[in-house]
Amino acid sequence: MQIFPNRIVFPAFQTNFATPDGFVTEPLLQMYKKIARGGCGLIIIGCIAVSDCRRSTGVPVMCAGNIRSLELAEKIVSEGRSDLVCIGRSRLADPYFIKKSINGEPVNKCDDCRSCMFFLHGAPSVSCPQNPEL
Repeated sequence: MQIFPNRIVFPAFQTNFATPDGFVTEPLLQMYKKIARGGCGLIIIGCIAVSDCRRSTGVPVMCAGNIRSLELAEKIVSEGRSDLVCIGRSRLADPYFIKKSINGEPVNKCDDCRSCMFFLHGAPSVSCPQNPEL
């Protein structure tokens, strides 16, 4: 069974087309429809309500951004709001985030300081004050 039609992935990026609270708007849907028609196999979206994009494009979507618990990730997928979820910053704050969460152990929590984003603006590497080993 093939889940994705191809390996072309469209990453999440800032468009300012979503509402301030993270919901999809018609201009955003139109943009993703064009991307899907262009041959994209997976769209990564940084919005809360990605199911509208999924229904409109027919392309699998991955919800990314501010997913800080396995419970929230499971809820997003089980409610059909997204095909996949991306847990990034929580994994930077604690590389064992998933294992610890499954075992009920305490994790180093991302405090949304965005230090990990500095490398996008010229810092030599990713850093996180919650994880001094980075």
